[in-house]
Amino acid sequence: MMTSVLLAVALTGQVMPGVIVYICPVSRETDVPVAADFFAKLEFMKAGHTHDQTGINELYSADRVFAVPVGTAVRVLQFDRFAQDFMDGAWESPSYEVRILEGKYKDRKGWVDYQRLLPWRVRAPQQPQAAPAPQQAAPVPAPKSKLTPAQRDAQIQKNLAKNKAH
Repeated sequence: MMTSVLLAVALTGQVMPGVIVYICPVSRETDVPVAADFFAKLEFMKAGHTHDQTGINELYSADRVFAVPVGTAVRVLQFDRFAQDFMDGAWESPSYEVRILEGKYKDRKGWVDYQRLLPWRVRAPQQPQAAPAPQQAAPVPAPKSKLTPAQRDAQIQKNLAKNKAH
């Protein structure tokens, strides 16, 4: 199953709905912004593009954008290119709607930029069970990387360039 999930990511350049991945940094940040709804994501991107720090602060204060720690497990719900087409590609990129699976925002939905969910951090979805026993899910630890930070950054840049080429 894991091979087919990675193959789907490799062929489409997208993480498919239902797959569990981890929030990843684009730079050296420890938290990643997640918009509570799609329109909050558009407002957040506009405020960032126009360097409107007051607008960004208002979105955080209103809980329309919240910070999720890097390494948090999320389930992909859908992929959307609307913002890229709507904004004419000027300052938006494709986004994923995700459900947060652990931590302070467990069970909350939100929108994340596609660069924040990297394909090599994919874990295949679990097969549904007929009658799961009620129990609290244990936190899912992030996989340990054998790459140095410099190698990881180089791999990230290589994969982003490959995704942009498609």
